[in-house]
Amino acid sequence: MARKNLLEGLLGTPADERQGEKLPAGNFSGGAVPPGPAPSPSPPPLSQSGAIGSVTRSIEALKNEAQEARMLRQQMEAGQAVVEVEPSRIVASMIADRLAQGGESLRALVESIRESGQQVPVLLRPHPDGSDRYQVAYGHRRVLAARALGRPVRAVIRPLSDAELVVAQGQENSARTDLSFIERSLFATRLEDAGFDRPVIMAALAIDKTALSKLIGVARRVPVDIIEAIGPAPKAGRDRWLQLADRLQNESDHERARGLLASLAEAETPSDERFQRLFLRLSQAPEPKPAEWIVPQVARERGKALEIEDGEFRAFLRARLGDLYREFRNR
Repeated sequence: MARKNLLEGLLGTPADERQGEKLPAGNFSGGAVPPGPAPSPSPPPLSQSGAIGSVTRSIEALKNEAQEARMLRQQMEAGQAVVEVEPSRIVASMIADRLAQGGESLRALVESIRESGQQVPVLLRPHPDGSDRYQVAYGHRRVLAARALGRPVRAVIRPLSDAELVVAQGQENSARTDLSFIERSLFATRLEDAGFDRPVIMAALAIDKTALSKLIGVARRVPVDIIEAIGPAPKAGRDRWLQLADRLQNESDHERARGLLASLAEAETPSDERFQRLFLRLSQAPEPKPAEWIVPQVARERGKALEIEDGEFRAFLRARLGDLYREFRNR
Protein backbone atom coordinates (compact mmCIF):
# COMPACT_ATOMS: atom_id res chain seq x y z
CA MET A 1 0.00 0.00 0.00
CA ALA A 2 2.83 2.32 0.73
CA ARG A 3 3.87 2.19 -2.92
CA LYS A 4 0.31 2.88 -4.02
CA ASN A 5 0.08 5.91 -1.75
CA LEU A 6 3.37 7.19 -3.08
CA LEU A 7 2.10 7.09 -6.67
CA GLU A 8 -1.12 8.77 -5.57
CA GLY A 9 0.89 11.58 -4.03
CA LEU A 10 2.90 12.12 -7.17
CA LEU A 11 -0.24 12.25 -9.27
CA GLY A 12 -1.82 14.66 -6.80
CA THR A 13 -5.30 13.05 -7.00
CA PRO A 14 -6.78 10.83 -4.19
CA ALA A 15 -7.60 7.29 -5.28
CA ASP A 16 -11.21 7.55 -4.06
CA GLU A 17 -11.87 10.49 -6.38
CA ARG A 18 -10.27 8.76 -9.34
CA GLN A 19 -12.42 5.68 -8.78
CA GLY A 20 -15.64 7.58 -8.11
CA GLU A 21 -15.94 6.31 -4.46
CA LYS A 22 -17.47 8.43 -1.61
CA LEU A 23 -16.42 8.11 2.03
CA PRO A 24 -19.00 8.17 4.85
CA ALA A 25 -19.61 11.57 6.45
CA GLY A 26 -18.42 10.34 9.80
CA ASN A 27 -14.92 9.95 8.49
CA PHE A 28 -14.54 13.75 8.50
CA SER A 29 -14.37 16.04 11.54
CA GLY A 30 -16.93 18.77 11.28
CA GLY A 31 -17.59 17.86 7.61
CA ALA A 32 -14.22 19.35 6.47
CA VAL A 33 -11.98 17.53 4.06
CA PRO A 34 -8.76 16.64 5.89
CA PRO A 35 -5.67 18.04 4.30
CA GLY A 36 -3.72 15.61 2.15
CA PRO A 37 0.04 15.29 2.07
CA ALA A 38 1.84 18.49 1.05
CA PRO A 39 2.74 18.48 -2.68
CA SER A 40 6.43 18.16 -3.52
CA PRO A 41 7.85 21.46 -4.75
CA SER A 42 8.55 21.56 -8.53
CA PRO A 43 12.21 21.94 -9.45
CA PRO A 44 13.00 25.50 -10.54
CA PRO A 45 13.51 25.96 -14.31
CA LEU A 46 17.06 26.25 -15.54
CA SER A 47 18.03 29.86 -15.95
CA GLN A 48 18.97 30.83 -19.55
CA SER A 49 20.59 34.04 -18.41
CA GLY A 50 23.52 32.62 -16.48
CA ALA A 51 26.69 30.78 -17.46
CA ILE A 52 24.83 27.51 -18.11
CA GLY A 53 22.43 29.24 -20.51
CA SER A 54 25.30 30.88 -22.34
CA VAL A 55 27.09 27.56 -22.82
CA THR A 56 23.85 25.90 -23.95
CA ARG A 57 23.24 28.58 -26.53
CA SER A 58 26.85 28.30 -27.79
CA ILE A 59 26.54 24.53 -28.15
CA GLU A 60 23.26 24.91 -30.04
CA ALA A 61 24.80 27.51 -32.36
CA LEU A 62 27.75 25.24 -33.10
CA LYS A 63 25.39 22.36 -33.81
CA ASN A 64 23.40 24.52 -36.23
CA GLU A 65 26.54 25.73 -38.02
CA ALA A 66 27.87 22.19 -38.34
CA GLN A 67 24.54 21.03 -39.73
CA GLU A 68 24.46 23.89 -42.23
CA ALA A 69 28.02 23.08 -43.30
CA ARG A 70 27.13 19.43 -43.81
CA MET A 71 24.07 20.37 -45.83
CA LEU A 72 26.08 22.81 -47.96
CA ARG A 73 28.76 20.20 -48.60
CA GLN A 74 26.13 17.64 -49.58
CA GLN A 75 24.47 20.15 -51.90
CA MET A 76 27.80 21.03 -53.49
CA GLU A 77 28.62 17.37 -54.02
CA ALA A 78 25.22 16.85 -55.60
CA GLY A 79 25.59 20.00 -57.67
CA GLN A 80 22.58 21.70 -56.07
CA ALA A 81 24.09 24.70 -54.29
CA VAL A 82 25.17 27.91 -55.99
CA VAL A 83 28.34 29.19 -54.35
CA GLU A 84 30.72 32.08 -55.01
CA VAL A 85 34.27 31.34 -56.17
CA GLU A 86 37.10 33.79 -56.73
CA PRO A 87 38.06 33.93 -60.44
CA SER A 88 41.73 33.45 -59.55
CA ARG A 89 40.89 29.89 -58.44
CA ILE A 90 39.22 28.99 -61.77
CA VAL A 91 41.04 27.63 -64.84
CA ALA A 92 39.72 26.82 -68.31
CA SER A 93 38.46 23.46 -69.50
CA MET A 94 41.05 21.02 -70.82
CA ILE A 95 39.48 21.29 -74.32
CA ALA A 96 38.85 24.75 -75.78
CA ASP A 97 35.52 25.10 -77.57
CA ARG A 98 35.77 28.69 -78.80
CA LEU A 99 37.94 30.49 -81.30
CA ALA A 100 37.32 33.96 -79.91
CA GLN A 101 36.81 34.66 -76.20
CA GLY A 102 36.97 38.44 -76.37
CA GLY A 103 35.55 41.02 -78.72
CA GLU A 104 32.31 42.94 -78.73
CA SER A 105 30.19 40.06 -77.40
CA LEU A 106 32.36 39.77 -74.26
CA ARG A 107 32.21 43.52 -73.70
CA ALA A 108 28.42 43.34 -73.90
CA LEU A 109 28.38 40.47 -71.39
CA VAL A 110 30.59 42.45 -68.99
CA GLU A 111 28.18 45.39 -69.11
CA SER A 112 25.18 43.10 -68.61
CA ILE A 113 26.72 41.52 -65.50
CA ARG A 114 27.80 44.94 -64.24
CA GLU A 115 24.23 46.19 -64.40
CA SER A 116 22.19 43.09 -63.51
CA GLY A 117 24.61 40.67 -61.91
CA GLN A 118 25.44 37.15 -63.04
CA GLN A 119 22.05 35.56 -63.59
CA VAL A 120 23.18 32.10 -64.77
CA PRO A 121 25.78 30.18 -62.72
CA VAL A 122 28.70 28.41 -64.36
CA LEU A 123 29.50 24.72 -63.88
CA LEU A 124 32.84 23.86 -62.27
CA ARG A 125 34.55 20.72 -61.07
CA PRO A 126 37.32 20.39 -58.46
CA HIS A 127 40.62 20.48 -60.32
CA PRO A 128 41.89 16.94 -60.96
CA ASP A 129 45.37 17.86 -59.71
CA GLY A 130 44.00 17.95 -56.15
CA SER A 131 44.70 21.65 -55.61
CA ASP A 132 42.17 24.17 -54.31
CA ARG A 133 41.40 25.30 -57.87
CA TYR A 134 38.41 24.56 -60.07
CA GLN A 135 38.07 23.76 -63.76
CA VAL A 136 35.32 25.15 -65.99
CA ALA A 137 32.89 22.76 -67.64
CA TYR A 138 30.88 25.61 -69.14
CA GLY A 139 30.59 29.34 -68.59
CA HIS A 140 34.07 30.44 -69.71
CA ARG A 141 32.87 33.87 -70.87
CA ARG A 142 31.00 34.48 -67.62
CA VAL A 143 34.21 33.72 -65.73
CA LEU A 144 36.12 36.18 -67.95
CA ALA A 145 33.46 38.84 -67.37
CA ALA A 146 33.51 38.35 -63.60
CA ARG A 147 37.31 38.51 -63.63
CA ALA A 148 37.18 41.77 -65.59
CA LEU A 149 34.75 43.20 -63.03
CA GLY A 150 36.69 41.90 -60.03
CA ARG A 151 33.67 39.94 -58.81
CA PRO A 152 33.33 36.37 -57.51
CA VAL A 153 31.84 33.84 -59.93
CA ARG A 154 28.48 32.29 -59.06
CA ALA A 155 28.95 28.59 -59.72
CA VAL A 156 27.64 25.09 -59.23
CA ILE A 157 30.41 22.63 -58.31
CA ARG A 158 30.20 18.95 -59.20
CA PRO A 159 32.75 16.14 -59.14
CA LEU A 160 32.96 15.26 -62.87
CA SER A 161 35.07 12.80 -64.80
CA ASP A 162 36.83 13.99 -67.97
CA ALA A 163 34.09 12.46 -70.13
CA GLU A 164 31.31 13.99 -68.00
CA LEU A 165 33.00 17.39 -68.20
CA VAL A 166 33.25 17.49 -72.00
CA VAL A 167 29.70 16.14 -72.42
CA ALA A 168 28.36 18.87 -70.10
CA GLN A 169 30.49 21.45 -71.91
CA GLY A 170 29.31 20.43 -75.36
CA GLN A 171 25.64 19.99 -74.48
CA GLU A 172 25.39 23.37 -72.80
CA ASN A 173 26.82 25.07 -75.88
CA SER A 174 24.58 23.04 -78.18
CA ALA A 175 21.51 23.97 -76.16
CA ARG A 176 22.44 27.65 -76.38
CA THR A 177 23.27 27.40 -80.13
CA ASP A 178 26.28 29.43 -79.13
CA LEU A 179 29.06 27.92 -81.25
CA SER A 180 29.54 28.42 -84.98
CA PHE A 181 29.94 25.49 -87.36
CA ILE A 182 33.72 25.68 -87.46
CA GLU A 183 33.97 25.99 -83.66
CA ARG A 184 31.92 22.81 -83.28
CA SER A 185 34.07 21.17 -85.95
CA LEU A 186 37.30 22.13 -84.21
CA PHE A 187 35.91 21.14 -80.78
CA ALA A 188 35.02 17.67 -82.09
CA THR A 189 38.49 17.27 -83.62
CA ARG A 190 40.23 18.35 -80.41
CA LEU A 191 38.16 15.87 -78.41
CA GLU A 192 39.15 13.08 -80.79
CA ASP A 193 42.82 14.10 -80.63
CA ALA A 194 42.59 14.07 -76.81
CA GLY A 195 41.55 10.41 -76.91
CA PHE A 196 37.80 10.59 -76.38
CA ASP A 197 35.91 7.97 -78.34
CA ARG A 198 33.22 8.92 -80.83
CA PRO A 199 30.18 7.99 -78.68
CA VAL A 200 31.35 10.51 -76.06
CA ILE A 201 31.91 13.17 -78.74
CA MET A 202 28.47 12.50 -80.24
CA ALA A 203 26.90 12.86 -76.79
CA ALA A 204 28.80 16.11 -76.18
CA LEU A 205 27.60 17.64 -79.45
CA ALA A 206 24.18 15.92 -79.52
CA ILE A 207 24.73 14.67 -83.09
CA ASP A 208 24.79 11.34 -84.91
CA LYS A 209 27.72 9.50 -86.48
CA THR A 210 27.24 10.99 -89.96
CA ALA A 211 27.13 14.58 -88.73
CA LEU A 212 30.21 13.97 -86.58
CA SER A 213 32.16 12.62 -89.56
CA LYS A 214 31.36 15.77 -91.54
CA LEU A 215 32.37 18.03 -88.66
CA ILE A 216 35.70 16.32 -88.18
CA GLY A 217 36.28 16.07 -91.93
CA VAL A 218 36.26 19.85 -92.39
CA ALA A 219 38.65 20.56 -89.53
CA ARG A 220 41.02 17.87 -90.84
CA ARG A 221 41.14 19.42 -94.32
CA VAL A 222 41.71 23.05 -93.34
CA PRO A 223 44.94 23.76 -91.42
CA VAL A 224 44.24 24.71 -87.80
CA ASP A 225 46.28 27.93 -87.97
CA ILE A 226 44.15 29.10 -90.92
CA ILE A 227 40.93 28.27 -89.05
CA GLU A 228 42.16 30.20 -86.01
CA ALA A 229 43.20 33.15 -88.19
CA ILE A 230 39.73 33.28 -89.77
CA GLY A 231 37.93 32.97 -86.43
CA PRO A 232 34.42 31.68 -85.70
CA ALA A 233 32.80 33.18 -88.84
CA PRO A 234 29.27 32.59 -87.49
CA LYS A 235 27.59 33.26 -90.86
CA ALA A 236 29.62 30.63 -92.70
CA GLY A 237 27.97 27.22 -92.50
CA ARG A 238 29.08 23.71 -93.40
CA ASP A 239 28.73 24.08 -97.19
CA ARG A 240 30.86 27.22 -97.37
CA TRP A 241 33.58 25.67 -95.22
CA LEU A 242 33.59 22.57 -97.43
CA GLN A 243 33.99 24.78 -100.49
CA LEU A 244 36.83 26.63 -98.79
CA ALA A 245 38.49 23.31 -97.99
CA ASP A 246 38.25 22.38 -101.69
CA ARG A 247 40.13 25.57 -102.57
CA LEU A 248 42.96 24.89 -100.14
CA GLN A 249 44.51 22.14 -102.23
CA ASN A 250 48.22 22.58 -101.67
CA GLU A 251 50.89 24.45 -99.75
CA SER A 252 50.83 27.31 -102.27
CA ASP A 253 47.14 27.89 -101.49
CA HIS A 254 47.91 27.71 -97.77
CA GLU A 255 50.60 30.38 -98.08
CA ARG A 256 48.28 32.66 -100.05
CA ALA A 257 45.66 32.23 -97.32
CA ARG A 258 48.10 32.96 -94.50
CA GLY A 259 49.40 36.08 -96.21
CA LEU A 260 45.92 37.52 -96.73
CA LEU A 261 44.73 36.65 -93.23
CA ALA A 262 47.78 38.27 -91.65
CA SER A 263 47.00 41.56 -93.39
CA LEU A 264 43.31 41.32 -92.42
CA ALA A 265 44.23 40.67 -88.79
CA GLU A 266 46.33 43.84 -88.72
CA ALA A 267 43.32 45.76 -90.02
CA GLU A 268 41.08 44.13 -87.34
CA THR A 269 38.71 42.86 -90.03
CA PRO A 270 35.65 41.04 -88.58
CA SER A 271 35.70 37.24 -88.73
CA ASP A 272 32.88 36.82 -91.28
CA GLU A 273 34.55 39.32 -93.59
CA ARG A 274 37.89 37.53 -93.23
CA PHE A 275 36.22 34.31 -94.35
CA GLN A 276 34.53 35.99 -97.31
CA ARG A 277 37.68 37.80 -98.47
CA LEU A 278 39.71 34.60 -98.32
CA PHE A 279 36.99 32.63 -100.08
CA LEU A 280 36.99 35.10 -102.97
CA ARG A 281 40.77 35.33 -103.14
CA LEU A 282 41.17 31.56 -103.42
CA SER A 283 38.66 31.48 -106.29
CA GLN A 284 41.04 33.63 -108.35
CA ALA A 285 44.19 32.43 -110.08
CA PRO A 286 47.40 33.35 -108.28
CA GLU A 287 49.02 36.57 -109.44
CA PRO A 288 52.05 35.96 -111.69
CA LYS A 289 55.40 36.77 -110.18
CA PRO A 290 57.56 39.43 -111.84
CA ALA A 291 59.49 38.15 -114.84
CA GLU A 292 62.83 38.88 -113.19
CA TRP A 293 61.90 36.35 -110.47
CA ILE A 294 60.84 33.69 -112.97
CA VAL A 295 63.52 33.87 -115.67
CA PRO A 296 66.03 36.54 -114.69
CA GLN A 297 68.51 35.29 -117.27
CA VAL A 298 66.24 35.92 -120.29
CA ALA A 299 63.90 38.78 -119.30
CA ARG A 300 64.08 42.09 -117.48
CA GLU A 301 61.42 44.57 -116.43
CA ARG A 302 61.93 48.20 -117.42
CA GLY A 303 59.08 50.23 -115.98
CA LYS A 304 55.92 48.84 -117.54
CA ALA A 305 57.84 47.09 -120.35
CA LEU A 306 59.26 43.57 -120.31
CA GLU A 307 62.48 43.11 -122.28
CA ILE A 308 63.16 39.61 -123.64
CA GLU A 309 66.91 39.32 -124.01
CA ASP A 310 66.99 35.76 -125.31
CA GLY A 311 66.34 35.95 -129.07
CA GLU A 312 65.14 32.35 -129.45
CA PHE A 313 62.75 32.72 -126.56
CA ARG A 314 61.51 35.99 -128.11
CA ALA A 315 60.73 34.18 -131.36
CA PHE A 316 58.99 31.38 -129.45
CA LEU A 317 56.76 33.90 -127.66
CA ARG A 318 55.83 35.63 -130.90
CA ALA A 319 54.71 32.31 -132.40
CA ARG A 320 52.68 31.36 -129.29
CA LEU A 321 51.41 34.79 -128.33
CA GLY A 322 47.89 34.26 -129.72
CA ASP A 323 47.50 30.89 -128.03
CA LEU A 324 48.84 32.27 -124.75
CA TYR A 325 46.40 35.17 -124.83
CA ARG A 326 43.42 32.85 -125.49
CA GLU A 327 44.56 30.59 -122.66
CA PHE A 328 44.79 33.62 -120.38
CA ARG A 329 41.25 34.79 -121.27
CA ASN A 330 39.72 31.32 -120.79
CA ARG A 331 41.28 30.44 -117.46
